Amino acid sequence: MDNSKLRTLPPKLTNMESLSETYKEKKDSVLWIDPRSKNICRGEEELSVGYQPTWEEPIVNFEEFGTQKALVESGKQSDVKGTGGWSKAMYPKAMEVISAWKNGGKREVNKLAESGMLTGADFAAVKSALVALKTTTTPLRNHILLNMVTRMQSDRLDLKIDDFTGYDAINEEMGVWTIPLSGKGGFTSQTFSQKKYGWHLQWSEDFTMQVYDVDVMSYHVNALKNQMDTVMNKKVAALFNALSATVQASWTGFSGGLSTRNAKLDFRAIAAVVENSLRGSPRYIVSNRAVYDAYQTNTTVQPGGLGALASVRYTFGNGIKEDIGGFSNMRWGLDDLITTDRYTIYDPIGIVFVDGPQRTAQYEDSRTGIRGTIFKRWFGQKIIDTTVFNTGSTIL
Repeated sequence: MDNSKLRTLPPKLTNMESLSETYKEKKDSVLWIDPRSKNICRGEEELSVGYQPTWEEPIVNFEEFGTQKALVESGKQSDVKGTGGWSKAMYPKAMEVISAWKNGGKREVNKLAESGMLTGADFAAVKSALVALKTTTTPLRNHILLNMVTRMQSDRLDLKIDDFTGYDAINEEMGVWTIPLSGKGGFTSQTFSQKKYGWHLQWSEDFTMQVYDVDVMSYHVNALKNQMDTVMNKKVAALFNALSATVQASWTGFSGGLSTRNAKLDFRAIAAVVENSLRGSPRYIVSNRAVYDAYQTNTTVQPGGLGALASVRYTFGNGIKEDIGGFSNMRWGLDDLITTDRYTIYDPIGIVFVDGPQRTAQYEDSRTGIRGTIFKRWFGQKIIDTTVFNTGSTIL
């Protein structure tokens, strides 16, 4: 073999590149979103299994941007203060793009890119950041489960959670010749690998050349943002729905206008298991609304047991209740993603939802003329301590 000849290896293909030999991500359009610092940044390094962020070049802080935008839209201030979350280097460039969009929409933005006022890298960064901002500003949630668990932010894709088990024994009373008790605790580690979820917006060549009265792309981005929020809540709901349950009896039976089953005693029996574990406190409940309504209409829950529908107030939709009859210092989360006819009492320290980094990139396919945006989000969910959960079922 002649080792003096120059040899080149074939280019490494990403998942998207494998779909088309002419697919290319736009240079400098790749952005990473850090859930800890709330920054949208450029900078990444290639690993053997993909890419990871270096967070080298901050573009905009989406939390500050969202706060300033909300204040302006509410009328509490007339304009953004400071840079509105944009880095000093990117602020004037971002303002040019935003101003062009306000004055003439997509056509004026494209003219701006072609006029030479911004470099290709600057234009791609600002445009990509604006797309990313639409996907990171917090929407009004249709589901509440993410508010009922322990949430962590991580700028890495993998992490470990350590749990301390065991104890050091102490003698409460020790005789003269008594040898003290001894004990030693230890840590057990759980690997927490986040999964990658994402979406792909693709626009044909003829579509991007049309002029529309409404921003069709933005409508799609916002719709997908809300769908991703639903997916995240579904992943949490799956953990609750998979828990084994203690079979109880119906809370909805009546005799002479009074309940035939004491819902409070059933409730207490489930909560007592969590309390007696000595690992956590029974502070949260999650269920479908049908279970909550059955508890509310149970006469043993009402003051004095005055009748089947005494002092009952109905509400609808998903939400979190603070006024739980007979139990103080507890919150009841109602969500239609939880399987009907079961409820779980737990301490939120036992369940973790990790928000990982996010990646967005724009691309174009020179063969088909198709342009698009790929958005990826890493997150994971896990019950790390089953002793602080207990579930009751078959109560409807």
